Amino acid sequence: MLFRSLVIDQDPDYPGAWHNLANVFYRERQFRLAIDGYLTAARQSGASRSWHAAAVSLSEMGKADSALWAVDLAVQADPTNADALRTRSTLRQEQGNESGALEDARMAYQLEPSDPDALLTWARMETGFGRPDSVLMPLRQRATELPWNYSLPFELGRAFQRLEQEELEI
Repeated sequence: MLFRSLVIDQDPDYPGAWHNLANVFYRERQFRLAIDGYLTAARQSGASRSWHAAAVSLSEMGKADSALWAVDLAVQADPTNADALRTRSTLRQEQGNESGALEDARMAYQLEPSDPDALLTWARMETGFGRPDSVLMPLRQRATELPWNYSLPFELGRAFQRLEQEELEI
């Protein structure tokens, strides 16, 4: 590959080169090569973004335990990486760790309250196994601000349904 011969073979310690090469592989859906690149970048720099990208690639390959390992390292490297926290929330939820998933989703939203994806992740977790009433106002407000984002009113409806079910169970 031309990029490798132009950059990495000439200067393998060039900051970001391995991560950038891995991005190329990821876009081409060559996940094994992408993972190798991201892990090399992460080991060289310790960058949260590289650990997180490795986690996403591992998850794409169905390697949930390895993805969780990589995203844990991403969060350790930068506890304020909201994208890594959202990814870890989803992975934890898929593995049945509801309390961990909810904690990560809440933290990601606290770090990035203007990010609709952070709100949606938090809303999904709260609606699924937390306090759906806590997401009603933020969802309502963002749905008004972003009328083209159909996921926001959908999650708002799910939260209302969950509250209605809870009321019926009482």
